[in-house]
Amino acid sequence: LILWGDGAGDPAKIYRQPASLLLRTGQAAAFQVVAAGKPVPTVTWQKNGRPLKGAVGSRLSLPAVTTADAGTYT
Repeated sequence: LILWGDGAGDPAKIYRQPASLLLRTGQAAAFQVVAAGKPVPTVTWQKNGRPLKGAVGSRLSLPAVTTADAGTYT
């Protein structure tokens, strides 16, 4: 999970980390983070330490997971 701000104002802080999930193939995954700062930080999601293309915002949803979705999401 990467938080970006402009360096001015209050530093970004994570108040709630995303929860760990253990799912079966076909189930939905939903991750959420609560972060704050001034200006409001931008949240960028990662899978196994690499940025997920287009995954920006406080929520990440995977509607029907497959084995290819297995990994560590931060």
